[in-house]
Amino acid sequence: MKHFLNILCLFIAVLGYSQSQTNFSLVSSKNKLLIGEPVQVSLLFQYSADIDQSKIGLPVISDSTDLGETVEIWDIRPPQQRSSSDNLNDVQMYFEQDFTITSFDSGMVEIGPISALIGDDSIQSNVVSILFLPVAIDTTLDFKDIKALVEDPLTTWERIKMWFGSNWPWVTAIIAAILATIIIIRIRKSKPKKTVDVPQIPLPVALLEQLELIEKEELWQKNKNKLYYSKLTDIIWQYIEYRYGVATFEKTSNEILSKLKLKAISGDHHILISKLFRLADMVKFAKTLPSPQENEEAIIIVRNTIQETRNDLKNTSKKEQT
Repeated sequence: MKHFLNILCLFIAVLGYSQSQTNFSLVSSKNKLLIGEPVQVSLLFQYSADIDQSKIGLPVISDSTDLGETVEIWDIRPPQQRSSSDNLNDVQMYFEQDFTITSFDSGMVEIGPISALIGDDSIQSNVVSILFLPVAIDTTLDFKDIKALVEDPLTTWERIKMWFGSNWPWVTAIIAAILATIIIIRIRKSKPKKTVDVPQIPLPVALLEQLELIEKEELWQKNKNKLYYSKLTDIIWQYIEYRYGVATFEKTSNEILSKLKLKAISGDHHILISKLFRLADMVKFAKTLPSPQENEEAIIIVRNTIQETRNDLKNTSKKEQT
């Protein structure tokens, strides 16, 4: 009986370790190449989906990333995120990003380590070593003199006259077309244009109308949870960029939330938006099935955030007073 209890405790410890295990690595497609030759490096970050998304600082590579004095970044591909289940049916999140580098100095170049954050802890990747070899020079061949300059027998003006002599019909037609276009434009500009003032719908109003349409579609009631949360996050992304000036295009949820902390947004609204992003990521990447209460709360978060933080009503009242 005691032997059985020891085995059971060991199994629970191994299970807990596998759920919290993370994997952070750098991989290069080549480790030896000539100077100036490009090489692709991949950044791979694996972590458990049970970890709070807002506590993870993903290591995104950008043009400003310092990989060493002799390293040049040629191409950066957008980061990709996906999820899958391991042998224990635990959901694992995968963050991947590929980038291309090169070096014009010969010798060994080390890429990394690169840091990532999980809560208050910092983890580091491995170091990738790449050897850049100089181009071999054949010293057995004789040096050759630079070829002498060959003078052009025709002057620039003579070449222009020859070209115009063979293409004058086309040149004349193009000049005539340009003059006719200028005359037509001036005639149209001289005529008074009738202007019609079309009232513009403020973006918060348009987004609230879209929320009403999403409710009428009953997407999550039809088991279209991924489409439902994609539309909700698209609306809140548009509003965050409009209201707080935070760019959301091709940004992860953590990047948006980090930028949003620096803006004039209340802590309550920031917590609600973080909760919405975390639930949406679980639905889109981990295929989590939310409860009906969570689905209803998600659209309420978006609607209340827009209604309680919108500033277009203040601008409208100021205009009416003037």
